[in-house]
Amino acid sequence: MSTAAPDIVADTPPPLPPEERRVLGWLTTTAAVALAVILFAFWSPLLWAAILALVFRPVYLRLAAGGKTGRAAIGTVVLVLLSLIIPALIIALMIASELSTVVKSPLLTDPQALGVKAASLFASLPSWASDWLASRGVANVGDLGQYLVAQIQANLQTISKSVLSIGQSVISLFFSILITLYLLFFFLIKGRTMVRQFWTVMPLSPPTKRHLGERIASIVRSTVKGTVLVALLQGTIGGIVFALLGLPSPLIWGTVMAFATLLPVVGTGLIWVPTAIFLLATGQIWQGVTLIACGIFVIGGADNVVRPMIVGRETGLPDWLVLIATLGGVGLFGFHGVILGPLVAGTAIALWELYHNALAEPGEEEPA
Repeated sequence: MSTAAPDIVADTPPPLPPEERRVLGWLTTTAAVALAVILFAFWSPLLWAAILALVFRPVYLRLAAGGKTGRAAIGTVVLVLLSLIIPALIIALMIASELSTVVKSPLLTDPQALGVKAASLFASLPSWASDWLASRGVANVGDLGQYLVAQIQANLQTISKSVLSIGQSVISLFFSILITLYLLFFFLIKGRTMVRQFWTVMPLSPPTKRHLGERIASIVRSTVKGTVLVALLQGTIGGIVFALLGLPSPLIWGTVMAFATLLPVVGTGLIWVPTAIFLLATGQIWQGVTLIACGIFVIGGADNVVRPMIVGRETGLPDWLVLIATLGGVGLFGFHGVILGPLVAGTAIALWELYHNALAEPGEEEPA
């Protein structure tokens, strides 16, 4: 006796008519654009949460091997906090302590000692520096004091705005860090599902999707690795150069230079350029020239040589393209361009290769 098979209820809705599918597509696109506009103010935390989730995903997967994804995500966020954010705060406290020592020095607390030191410094200036000051009406220490006071008073409003802007930037940075860590927690847990849903709606073949996904992940990981290694290398070289020149606190300033590599355009020059100017202005010519040479060709050269080599080797991009894309990305997006520049370049090259392969006829040979 045969038994009739039970009816199977499909979980997916039946196919939509073409007109309804077209309207639904337009509505979905409109909603996606509206959502992008709303989230645009938080694009930076979203970007870095996604980058950190990709970089630290192997750690998360190892912690989540027992099936406890929530605890694994919390542990990964704590690791990011301990390995990245807290060290940055410690460096900031070290700099504050160094500045506090300078502020409490006799030169700033004893007017007489300050006058003696200023007179000695003024007398040790080379002729070109003295002539430059004389062209601006500064012929002695008293004139120098009056000149500095006049400059401060003339730019007092700008200085006040800058101080206020720094305070607002610190608050904004703290808020962005909190949002980034919050998003990181959910990206670690739901990131793979969100990526899978994104690729599902892309009208591309599975091999093409896999190729693009692997290329993007490789570029992000190698760029982050290159940035970290360059920061360590430049900070170490900077600290050694400061120590060899007999400058104070080489360990602190080397660490500061390591973090300064993350700043667009200025980079480590924020530290060694003012120091070199001071050395030259006080008659320490060979120390100043040595610091400038090391800053340009050794400290700065590490960024222009090592980063393209690391990123280019792991992503298959030419060194020159990585360098130009990084500089262009920094010019457009600031610090975020360190990642976005090579990412856009690598994605463009990957798409070009896929498009070229799709158009190539079977058996067609590549031109020499």
